[in-house]
Amino acid sequence: MKKFLKSELFLFSLLFVLIIPVTIFQSIHQDYTSMIDFDLTVIHNSLQLVSNKYPDFQDLTAYSHFLTYGLFYKAFSFFDHNLISNIDLLVKLENPELILQKLYIVSRIANSTIHFVTIIFIYKLLGIFKIDEYYKILTIFFIIFSESFLANFIILRTDIVAVCYFFISAYFLLDFIKNAKFINLFLVSLFMILSLLAKVQIIFLYMFLFFFFIFYSSYEKKNEISEDNFLFLKITKINLKYILLFFILLYFLFQIYLNNFVNSSTGVGYFDFFCFGTYFLIMYLTIFYICNIRNISNEYLYNIFAIIIALSVFHVFLLKLLSIFNFIKFDFSIIFSLTNPFYFLKIYSPFLDKELSTNLIYEMFVVLFKDFKFNLIYSFLFLVVLLISFFKMIFYYKEKTFNHNYIYIFLLAMITLFLTAINNFRYNVSYDIYSIPFFFLLLAIFFSSIKKKFRFVFSAVVSIFIVFNFVTNLSNYQSYIYKPSNLHYVCVNKSTRDFYYYWARNFDEDFFKKICLNKNLLFK
Repeated sequence: MKKFLKSELFLFSLLFVLIIPVTIFQSIHQDYTSMIDFDLTVIHNSLQLVSNKYPDFQDLTAYSHFLTYGLFYKAFSFFDHNLISNIDLLVKLENPELILQKLYIVSRIANSTIHFVTIIFIYKLLGIFKIDEYYKILTIFFIIFSESFLANFIILRTDIVAVCYFFISAYFLLDFIKNAKFINLFLVSLFMILSLLAKVQIIFLYMFLFFFFIFYSSYEKKNEISEDNFLFLKITKINLKYILLFFILLYFLFQIYLNNFVNSSTGVGYFDFFCFGTYFLIMYLTIFYICNIRNISNEYLYNIFAIIIALSVFHVFLLKLLSIFNFIKFDFSIIFSLTNPFYFLKIYSPFLDKELSTNLIYEMFVVLFKDFKFNLIYSFLFLVVLLISFFKMIFYYKEKTFNHNYIYIFLLAMITLFLTAINNFRYNVSYDIYSIPFFFLLLAIFFSSIKKKFRFVFSAVVSIFIVFNFVTNLSNYQSYIYKPSNLHYVCVNKSTRDFYYYWARNFDEDFFKKICLNKNLLFK
């Protein structure tokens, strides 16, 4: 019993048991209009997807977000036969508000479960970096009580879904170094596609992940992968780097075709061509440099990347196949968000109408770094850790006792800074969920890198700073506890209903009129 109480299973079981009741209690005191911008839209489009219809909302694309929630609706409908998971049946009801409230609560449970899974895989990632149990638990609580985490916790946003699938993918990629199994790369590619189909912004995290993987594999990989463990290589018996080159060339040819032979009014341009071209060049030079100084073969890395890309293509076509056989609806045009993610990001930025040029690149860099909206306490801790790590890297790099964790810290610091800068384009506290886990991950790695006699003291000091930050910003957290219903506002404001209708076509005037009258509210 004592062993069980100290186990990871007990820790996460306890955490899950605490999260779900809190979620239910908090959500029953709100409704589907408490957050006007997204909650009802998510419910509608999730219902559409599991009703074998194409979602009306495709801006993000949020596809895997709706798929995940829709599967939750289907699962809960097995236990509650009154829970309607078909959009056509819902809109025909005389009292749709009753089912909508149920669906809202189920959606909140789904959202909480996604947060919970995210925490599990961040915890597992910490284990990959050999973080002590005490610091793993401490890091998890730092993340849970961050404002960004709590902000996403009470809103049905797509960001946490994308982040969740990313960390699942990241865990299996880094775990592949120690457990070279084909299933790992299969799961890496699967969750990468699901993550990108949730929100294209996650592309920055994957670009960093694969860049980070080059360094991680060069330090952590001890032995060559045997053919017995790596079945895919045993079957193919070919050098997969040429397959990787084929996919890259095919991508660039597609971009040329898209811009020169497709009659489109969108004006896609060569922005993605430039971004990915630059990235592939950086990746090639990094692999070349690392493999030379570490005296290792580059074929290992090229093979892994080739397999991930090939499996990703497979997963996309599998989704389309499921659509053909009417299991789910999957519009192949969504793939455009995978091939041209930077175009999608550009159209939601101040640079929508600007063509690719040196001036555009300069303007983007100015926006990126002109104003960092990062928590002051976090910034201070970040600066201290970065300076110490940089000092260790410079002065002890060539010594046998050099801890390569400091390189990991430096790389994680780079992505934290970049993701924080990205928020300048369109700031929202919920978007910090992309950078906050990396910040606390580098803190945890730093804990494990310093001498044991300093670890407890430093972690205690950091904990005091984090608690102080939480207490001083308590007023910000209060708004997340309870959000009143906006249904009366929806009933009297047609422009708000039109806002919903743009992304949720089944929720028309007749639908809202029934709800308003049933609630004894004035409908205008």
